[in-house]
Amino acid sequence: MNERIKSAFTFAKETTAQLIALSTGVLSLEITFLKEVVKNNPWWMKSLLVGSWVSFMAAVVFGILTLGGLTGTISANKTLNKADIMASNVRGPALAQWVAFLLGLSLTLGFGIGAMFVQPTITT
Repeated sequence: MNERIKSAFTFAKETTAQLIALSTGVLSLEITFLKEVVKNNPWWMKSLLVGSWVSFMAAVVFGILTLGGLTGTISANKTLNKADIMASNVRGPALAQWVAFLLGLSLTLGFGIGAMFVQPTITT
């Protein structure tokens, strides 16, 4: 097996696994501190938070699909000399994972900035 191809698949697998771990970690933290964070905030800030949850969950799903694509590409090429890490079954889900992850981070950042500058609405 070509060492360059083997390294490319290893790095792709590790990057995908790290994005899955980061997505689930941020999602867990946001849900854990939900009561303290969302208290008395306007609806649009809550929408940012929910949007980030959906994005992070999508990043996890696309990450799992990417790992499946990597596995399928390796198993389809017995010698691995012709295995293509840029095949559409790997590239598509990987790109979608990155987009979903970055969108989730952006929405979380938007919520954080909003929390610093927006006065909470107090209901009596």
